[in-house]
Amino acid sequence: MKYYFFVFFAFSLFSEKTLAEDNKIKKLYQQDSAITNYSKDKATKLLDYFNYLYPKNKLELYEKYKKKDWETILSLQYQGALKAAHKKVAVQLSRALSIIYHRHTKFDLAIPYLKYTIENVAFLEVNQLNNMLERLEFSYSFIGDYKNAILIRKKRITEGFSNNFWQLYADFNMYTEAINEFKSFETFPLDNDFKKIKYYNKLGELFLKNNQIDSARSQFVKMENQAEFIIREDNYKGKSEYTEFVKEYFKYLAISQLGECLLAENKHKEALIELQKVLPYCDLINEEDQKLHKWMSIAKCYNALKKPNKVLSYLKKIKTILNDKRILSLEIDWLYLFAKANRLKGELDLYNSYMNNYFVLKDSIIFQNQKNSALLLLAKYDVSQKKELLLSEQEKTRYLEKDATNQKRILTLVTMGLIALLIIVLLIYKNYSQQKKAKEKLEKINKKLKKYAEVEAAASAKSEFLLQEMHHRIKNNLQMISSLLSLQKNTLTNLDSQEILNDSKTRIKTMSLVHEQLYEIDNTSNTILMQSYLTDITKNILASYSFCSSFNVEIKTPFFLAIENAMNIGLIVNEALTNTIKHNAAKKIQFTVSLTLDKELYSLTINDNGKGFVEQKKKGFGLQLISILTNQLKGSLNTTSALNRGVCHKITIPKNNIS
Repeated sequence: MKYYFFVFFAFSLFSEKTLAEDNKIKKLYQQDSAITNYSKDKATKLLDYFNYLYPKNKLELYEKYKKKDWETILSLQYQGALKAAHKKVAVQLSRALSIIYHRHTKFDLAIPYLKYTIENVAFLEVNQLNNMLERLEFSYSFIGDYKNAILIRKKRITEGFSNNFWQLYADFNMYTEAINEFKSFETFPLDNDFKKIKYYNKLGELFLKNNQIDSARSQFVKMENQAEFIIREDNYKGKSEYTEFVKEYFKYLAISQLGECLLAENKHKEALIELQKVLPYCDLINEEDQKLHKWMSIAKCYNALKKPNKVLSYLKKIKTILNDKRILSLEIDWLYLFAKANRLKGELDLYNSYMNNYFVLKDSIIFQNQKNSALLLLAKYDVSQKKELLLSEQEKTRYLEKDATNQKRILTLVTMGLIALLIIVLLIYKNYSQQKKAKEKLEKINKKLKKYAEVEAAASAKSEFLLQEMHHRIKNNLQMISSLLSLQKNTLTNLDSQEILNDSKTRIKTMSLVHEQLYEIDNTSNTILMQSYLTDITKNILASYSFCSSFNVEIKTPFFLAIENAMNIGLIVNEALTNTIKHNAAKKIQFTVSLTLDKELYSLTINDNGKGFVEQKKKGFGLQLISILTNQLKGSLNTTSALNRGVCHKITIPKNNIS
């Protein structure tokens, strides 16, 4: 009974021809068992109504009825068609089911129906086959199965439904190639004002992912202006019930995309305002995927603003929806932000656990191998496709030239007699020369394409991955050494020995943080932002002492330095802060680190307002280590102190030694 009104109303709306059958349908679906009973007549009428709605009346299809109604009814009728061996009906029901599941981003559920439908191509129209292939490729890409996505794209090209690979280049983070492909093969829709909005959005997203912020912003401004145009104009090109319903949404989507540009520029407060503007319109048109991505961007802003509770509230909403679907990119971002938020809250166990899960998913050997093999396949197919396009264009050129030659020959024979013979000879010679030049040109192009394919294949093994893996392993090894020292410390009763091991742990952690930062931010330049690095070092040291709540640490080091120099400076700060903590446990201490550049000289100043020491006591191991590290930097050290007047270390280093 619960599906009676949906099925009855759906059939009665299909067309005026079905009005005479309304009473029969009503009686049929009043029976409790009607929904579970299959009949070819019922299934055919259901498909007629579905085809009436899709694709011309998508708005009514997606918004007027609940997705569960469509899923349940179509699924039961599909199972009945299979049992009854009504293959044509089963294929069309499978097509309808795949569209419903795909619309609600249940890609894992959609893929089996898409595959079954495509396997039975004899029962599909050409436009239906194109639609199924496009949805199957999109589904594979979304769940990270790039190899199958490429195979489907190859099939689409073979069938004449597509001629490029720009979406797949984007999936592999090859955004420069994607942008070039998009500009070369995607025709700007001059005859459809609504499609211009989507064109600007796609190109803008490619620029944004390629970190070309100004170019991306330019496209999104055009997108916003185009959306305002169709809101303002009554008779724009491409107008339909669907475009009228979503035009407000696309305006605010453009504004939120400008917010993504602000996020990329680290303008987090300004980005928050723009990103949230599209959310009400996502709810209005039931656009779940875009809402998920905007929630994730908002969570990134709050994470940068160090508001962990806000981050966790958005992640909770995202997790609720992701329980029903698989979006690999969102899963990776979710694990990373969840770990970072818990770190901000001081939940280090949760941070370590989820950060480990993040690295496991990101560094998955199966996933990386699949992506690398898919990349090679993409290069192979792309080069092959370009070669086929070149040959096709060459063949068209030859055909047109031959046709023109024949027409001229006939006209010349009729009108000019003997003169025509001379013209024919000249045309034949010209045609031969053009063919020869075209052949030589094609051979050169083939060589370039072959070289391009080799370069693309080698790109999958670039050194960035190895470099990142090296930092990851070094960090893990240093953490293992730190853990061994902790175990050793727990077996000692001598306080001096425990203190020595604890100092060693902080030094190891200082060295480990360099590699941790290089790994987490995908830094291939081997440089470290000293502000972030020294902040992490001081937090780590203070966390290892329980009596440091009265310490206030201020870091002013806005420079990027090479890894070796960064590590030496980090160890110097480590020793200075450790000494301050040891000798000023009960005091309220201000500890300041600053790094400045004056022409060709860096100045590193570390001071505190603790009790200090007299000149005779400048012999501790920590001070000796500071002196040794300063020498390694080829700098000069000046340490000043007096009782109850704090300690100041001033280190000057020539710019050429550490930049």
